[in-house]
Amino acid sequence: MHRFLPMLLFLLILGFLSGPLSVQALETAKIEERVSRLEKLEEPREEAVQVELNLYREAVASLKSAKEFAEKAAVYKQAVVDTPAEIKRLSAEIEGLARQSTEETISSLGQLSDAVLEARVREESAAIVSLDGRLAALAQSISTLQARPESSRQMFSLANTRLEEVDETLRKTPSADKTPKSSEAVLVNAQAVRMALLAEIEMLNNERLSHDLRLQQLQAKRQLLEKRLIMAKRNEQEGRDEINRRQASEAKAAEAEAAQARREAVGKHILITGDEFGVESPAQ
Repeated sequence: MHRFLPMLLFLLILGFLSGPLSVQALETAKIEERVSRLEKLEEPREEAVQVELNLYREAVASLKSAKEFAEKAAVYKQAVVDTPAEIKRLSAEIEGLARQSTEETISSLGQLSDAVLEARVREESAAIVSLDGRLAALAQSISTLQARPESSRQMFSLANTRLEEVDETLRKTPSADKTPKSSEAVLVNAQAVRMALLAEIEMLNNERLSHDLRLQQLQAKRQLLEKRLIMAKRNEQEGRDEINRRQASEAKAAEAEAAQARREAVGKHILITGDEFGVESPAQ
């Protein structure tokens, strides 16, 4: 009977671990408890115990990876549903910016106070800096996404190869010279790795299916930011031009007032001659 124990244990564990993902996710805590118990054993630990501990640690890490891959897969899957509408919204916003009238903007500047106009110019300057930074980051994201299909294919191929290897491990009968605890640790680890690989493959597949839409979305965002940058630069320049126009007008008015004051002063005070102000004195 003893020689059939490894096989019986293998079948029991395989049957238990092959359940639904939601059930397996609940067992992560149990595996962590096993890790905790093994870590509390006094050192130096026996080699078999250390191997068992390492296998359970790897199993926990694999289950966490499986969860992360599943979450990413869900995001990519939802992107296929949501992204077309987002691209449409971005396109409409781009068209709306293109229809804005430059003449209306210039006309409205003349109605602003000096303080508000100067604040508006500062806001546009800050917007230019922000948009430049966002465009640089977006360009990097687009470049990364454009290169992603090739690396994704390599990861997909590697994951499938690893899955075949793990399946082969699970099909093998546990060695008779291994203890039940060692056999259990090997099988738990292999099944956890298998779950992580399956989740990764699903994630990569969903990533591939949503790739073109996500790239179009980023490109639309870039186009929108480029339009906003053009408008911000235009608004900043128009604001500065209006400030310069006002300053020139004020300087001209001030000069006219000064000239008028000089003329009036010459006529009112007999001790003041026009030469002192650059104004011709009345003929003697």
